[in-house]
Amino acid sequence: MAQEIYKNVGETTSELAMRLKKMYGYKKVAICGKLDPMARGITKYVADENTKLMNNYLYNIKTYEFYLVLNINTDTDDIMGIVRGVCDESSNIEKVNEYLQGLMLETEQHFHPFSAIKHKIGGVRKSLHQWALEGVCSTEMLPKKATKVYNMTIGYPVRMDLGEYINIINSRLSCIPPGNHTEFRIDSIKHKWNELMHEQHSNCVNNVVKLKIRMTVSGGYYIRIIPYYLYERHNIRAHIYDIHRIVT
Repeated sequence: MAQEIYKNVGETTSELAMRLKKMYGYKKVAICGKLDPMARGITKYVADENTKLMNNYLYNIKTYEFYLVLNINTDTDDIMGIVRGVCDESSNIEKVNEYLQGLMLETEQHFHPFSAIKHKIGGVRKSLHQWALEGVCSTEMLPKKATKVYNMTIGYPVRMDLGEYINIINSRLSCIPPGNHTEFRIDSIKHKWNELMHEQHSNCVNNVVKLKIRMTVSGGYYIRIIPYYLYERHNIRAHIYDIHRIVT
């Protein structure tokens, strides 16, 4: 039987498993439905002799709340990525809403370039995020999987001062334990965000636009692929902030 625990911001899947072992004395823990380090929320797990049942709980329907933040995109499509570019997307709000509603009709999606799935390119097998860091992971190379969006609600756009938003990002990134900073490029990421704050007057963008979204989706749905597609298909810059899984 699977049980539930709340995964914290900044915690990796392996760190969550270690926390469970320390709390309950488990020998083995399998996390059913992983979350990115910057994500938080309810997570199912099985322990010890029940780990063999893990596959029974991987594909449950899940509900997430998160923010789609316009005007900035990053290479990971969330705040834990290197800033790629900035553009005032105020005039594209209607197009963004149309794109989001269109996701209800899609039946498959690509795995995100910064995901852990292994994939063979040119006879060499590496995780997608390794290929992405090497700059050889185009959309055409990404594997796909069947997915479904069951329902969605989109909040009204809310503007936030860029400096205020970057201060929040720095606080969130500080949740990553120091031992993981090199693996996740935290120093470089913080540097690029802070550099953006100092350049806000010259790049003519001094705020971000946040859309709060609630989605119920099939198991394995990649929330971060939403801004990835938004840029690939419509050249609109955005990223995800605060993925919160509330039903699993």
